[in-house]
Amino acid sequence: MSAPFQHLIVECRDDIAILKVITKRITEYDVAVELGKELVDAYDSRGVSKAIVDMASLETMSSVGYGPFVSLRLHVTNAGGRVVLCNLSDFIKEVFTTARLLINPGSTGSRFESADTLADAIQLLSG
Repeated sequence: MSAPFQHLIVECRDDIAILKVITKRITEYDVAVELGKELVDAYDSRGVSKAIVDMASLETMSSVGYGPFVSLRLHVTNAGGRVVLCNLSDFIKEVFTTARLLINPGSTGSRFESADTLADAIQLLSG
């Protein structure tokens, strides 16, 4: 069994890894790098094809905060899986939307799917 993560709580439901970010701020490069490694390691250790990143605890992030999530998405999609972000605060949602990283029907450049709640994210990946 792997050591607990510093920035995540991890659980699985069927073939979905639920990666709960417990860090409140991603404004420093070192934190972003650590979180990125933890996200990929947590996903890989579960042997699943889908991931949900629950961001309920995340209050703020700077531009370095994109890196961990983009890295996870690339890793998961290269393995044939999907990633959904959920429980984004209005601020975090705006940050991702402004950077064109959230799926928007009018934007073909979006990178992430999102859901309002964890239950909605599970349903989205289960359908």
